[in-house]
Amino acid sequence: MTKKELAKYVLTHNLNEVIEICKKIINTEDNADNEIILTDSISINDIPDISRKMLYQLQTLHYDNVTDLLDKEHIEKYGRWWYLRGVGKKSLMPIMVYLYKNNLIKDENTINISFFELYNYCIHIYLKKNLTTTPEKINFDLSDKERLMALKLENSKLPQRAKTILISNNIKTIGELLNITKNELSNFPQFGWKTFNDTIKSLKDNYGLELEEIKSHSYIEPFSEVC
Repeated sequence: MTKKELAKYVLTHNLNEVIEICKKIINTEDNADNEIILTDSISINDIPDISRKMLYQLQTLHYDNVTDLLDKEHIEKYGRWWYLRGVGKKSLMPIMVYLYKNNLIKDENTINISFFELYNYCIHIYLKKNLTTTPEKINFDLSDKERLMALKLENSKLPQRAKTILISNNIKTIGELLNITKNELSNFPQFGWKTFNDTIKSLKDNYGLELEEIKSHSYIEPFSEVC
């Protein structure tokens, strides 16, 4: 079982457990060379995807650097920046993600308990979005090949248009997809050549699999279990 599968499984359980597990996964996927070292010189302008409205609001209250967002004395003097009027969770999300990905929030005593609760909420939404799929229980008895055959197309790395068309034609898993030929795939309604080529490439690049040119006598059993 991979770390991502484990993360999906526990996502419906304890929030703090989810954050700790997913933190390790996402941090290992990030390029370590891009890790930002916190200093007074890092401007809030450098926070990715922060909105102009949020920048203006923060700078009006003299929040110019990342360290200001974490400094208790600054917060006591100029107010809790996460409670700014007219600023919702969507505007706060880039800041929360930035703090999270750079491991700047250690525990609930870092700033304030109300901030930490909001931070946990935002990171939970962020992790759910990045894991992309609804968590489902994993069958530990399946082999790696069986688990791949049982992989739902909606959870796969195939092109989105291909997944939509295939699912609408009652092909819902990788195993079921492998039971059709390239010719049958290309003949699906609205399945153009670009979608066809992208699907064949994605299937090979991501899973090392190829569709047959013509139908053979072999048959791949479509598993009902989902990974």
